[in-house]
Amino acid sequence: MMSIYDHLSQESPWSCFFAIESYIKALHIELTAENQIKALINYQKDYNFDLIFPRMDLDEYVDFISKVKTKKEEISKSKDWVNISPEKIFNVPNMPQISKSSTYQILKAIRDYKSTGNTFKYIGGFIPAPYTLVSLVLDLQTVSELVIFEPEFIRKMVEFITPIIEQYAKVLSSFVDTFFILAPSECTIMKKSYINLVQKSMNQLIHYCVSELNIPTIMHMCATKNKNIVNEEIIKPMKKAGICGLNIPNITENIPLAQKYDLILCGGIDPVQIQLEPFEKTCKIISSLLNKTISMKFILATNCQIKWAPDQISSEDLINLFFKLLSIAKN
Repeated sequence: MMSIYDHLSQESPWSCFFAIESYIKALHIELTAENQIKALINYQKDYNFDLIFPRMDLDEYVDFISKVKTKKEEISKSKDWVNISPEKIFNVPNMPQISKSSTYQILKAIRDYKSTGNTFKYIGGFIPAPYTLVSLVLDLQTVSELVIFEPEFIRKMVEFITPIIEQYAKVLSSFVDTFFILAPSECTIMKKSYINLVQKSMNQLIHYCVSELNIPTIMHMCATKNKNIVNEEIIKPMKKAGICGLNIPNITENIPLAQKYDLILCGGIDPVQIQLEPFEKTCKIISSLLNKTISMKFILATNCQIKWAPDQISSEDLINLFFKLLSIAKN
């Protein structure tokens, strides 16, 4: 199969769908693996997105990895974690555990469905950067404090967890065409001390995904105020490690950087604002963005998973909104 980068060199923009859990919730269907598979297949038949993420929720994986869910309640100070070894904090999930997960079941079912010649073009897989996973297991505030006061402890955690994530990425690589790596949030990468701890492990994971698993990899950055994150100091080493694109909220201001390093840009739709603002305003914003990215390798998408806001929009309106956004991209 042609890579996502090569495909976008010939045909741009693409459209991407991150919101299957919200779609199911909007239809008031129980969020089981079986229902997600059915919903994805039905949704793709109707709307035909270019890139789809069957599963974005990392909570399940964090549950596999963490050995300290109960211990977190017993620890009152972040520095108390220093006395606990990585082996007592992180579990190494085995294949039977992973194969029973809903993420595995959904990705496998969609891959099998796609292999019969059906409508899915590209399937995306979602994996955490090492520091991100440490933050999800211990909690962001704790890890932010430890980076400042106990940086060597965090370094050990990150080094320990990196091969575990590589194991997970290897399993997912059988089912997906593209990886999105969830980078640490803005407050954990904007300072030199954070960059020194975070950058090496992220680039190691990027290199593994691209060079050893042969999966095109895009960096997913969830911060809206990302001027301190998306800059040359961060992106240049990531490009050298092998990333082919950025999934970010602030597309327009990062066009020059993407052009300089020949990167795909993915994003442009605010997952909250589209449910709050008049549709005409959303159309105007997206149309302007499409004009500005006309010479780019661009995927129109939300920067993150859309969470349905029942008090702001009806389930029918949410579903119709997805369809209208797709129509804008296609036309």
